Amino acid sequence: MKKFIFVLSFLFIFASSVSATIYRWVDEKGVVNFSDDYSKVPPEYRHKAEEVDIQKKGPSTPSPVPSGEITVGVQPRGTAKDAPPSAQPLIREGDFAIKLAEALRIGQAKNDAEAESMLASVGIAPKNGWIADYPVTPDVIGELQSAVGGAVDSGKLRMTKNEAITALWNLDF
Repeated sequence: MKKFIFVLSFLFIFASSVSATIYRWVDEKGVVNFSDDYSKVPPEYRHKAEEVDIQKKGPSTPSPVPSGEITVGVQPRGTAKDAPPSAQPLIREGDFAIKLAEALRIGQAKNDAEAESMLASVGIAPKNGWIADYPVTPDVIGELQSAVGGAVDSGKLRMTKNEAITALWNLDF
């Protein structure tokens, strides 16, 4: 019984320390900052610091974003620089097929369906076939590179393997 009470009291103490308070504030440049230690909140922002109780919040949810230019960062030692864009524009497989057919000197296609058909006729297609409105992914590029090499090896393209692969990788969008 003593062990049970000891374990129960230990769990109670441990469970009561699980909730953590995080302090959130926005500096004069609009940078959102967080700290789990109130003493690390700069004195000039302490009156604006909001307590964020993690236990009450549950799953992470996006906070409202103020309008205007936004920079997210931590307390920098120097000045913060804008981060480079993290996403590349999406390119449709249909648009890619039109440019690829031309680059591989297969022919001038009037539309994506014609380009996809021309490429498929020489054995150049992604593993799951051409899907005009799907984005080109790194996997698709790898599959096309293999298919282009196979088309050269089988004599269906009138260029060297190096020229064909270079044409694939140098498509301009």
